Amino acid sequence: MTPLGTVEPTGLFRATRESGGFSGQEPDPTPVSTVAELIEALNEVHVWAGTPSLRRIEHESQRRYQYIQSARDQVEAPLSRSSVSEMLRWPKLPPLDRYLTFLKICKIRNVAPWRFTWQRLKMIERQERLGA
Repeated sequence: MTPLGTVEPTGLFRATRESGGFSGQEPDPTPVSTVAELIEALNEVHVWAGTPSLRRIEHESQRRYQYIQSARDQVEAPLSRSSVSEMLRWPKLPPLDRYLTFLKICKIRNVAPWRFTWQRLKMIERQERLGA
């Protein structure tokens, strides 16, 4: 912990800070190999998006959900403030629909690599659970 009580950045955050910032490009999930790193990457996305409040994310997700309800190929879910807070803090894989909604609200245009990263981590999680 730093003197102000904030957590010292590790991994992806440290690399971002040491490189001088986000360089204007969307955060990249490709180096993510663990759920902890994914949570760190989601926090990076949140900062990259300008750190919208949890209330704003909740409101935007409800608005988006109402708008796209008729589109059956969309995988999104309305977010509550508590579910966003949990997603950014808990060391577990968030549900795919909430995860994708969060990314879209944070202006990630290309969610394909993020979906692939989530699927890869889900397979690793299942393999570990099955003892394979």
